Amino acid sequence: MLNKQKITLISTDGYVQHGLRSISSFMKKEGFDVNVIFLDAFDGDLKYIYNHPQILEEIKIIIKDSLLVGFSTNMQENSQLAIWLSKNIKDINIPLIWGGIFPSINPEDCIKHFDIVCRGEGELPFLELARKLIKKEEIKDIANLWIRLEDNKIIKNQPRELISDLDTLPLPDINTSNHYYLNKIKKSIEKIPKENPMMANAEGIFSVHGSRGCPFICSY
Repeated sequence: MLNKQKITLISTDGYVQHGLRSISSFMKKEGFDVNVIFLDAFDGDLKYIYNHPQILEEIKIIIKDSLLVGFSTNMQENSQLAIWLSKNIKDINIPLIWGGIFPSINPEDCIKHFDIVCRGEGELPFLELARKLIKKEEIKDIANLWIRLEDNKIIKNQPRELISDLDTLPLPDINTSNHYYLNKIKKSIEKIPKENPMMANAEGIFSVHGSRGCPFICSY
């Protein structure tokens, strides 16, 4: 690790985001500072942010000086929030990457809106991308990533092998010290209060993944 760098991750699917939390803890283990912003498109956050433009500015302040900003979207219904935010924060000139279930199964559409899309597991490609950005190295050949170049040519890298031993990964990040949420009462993006552990899991459930992927063989 050359020096400490800040990463920002944004969920469009609320607080129960196992993949995003896993990437957060993984990047922290590798020496990065990580901010996580939890938004929920299903709960109307896109319309709310659109109607309160100061919230977008607060998101930009959190993102400022990040090496990389990662979006995670699992459901198609929540994809418009990621698309809208990406268009409205591009002026900060920070690389944006879109991952999660939805971009993994629909990369052809998602790459139209983001310059980088991650298919499948995100921990290793995210780390490799971050390290190459630090060293100002070429990023075109990172497995799992689709890259859209300036001439709109798309590089579709091959998938990498799945992580065979999930015990090598740290537990998903539930440390709220750098976690943010949309406070609709105060109309602002605020840190999740440490004294309120329910905010780390506002849906009132605890998600545990004993394996990854679907156990069935679906045609889609």
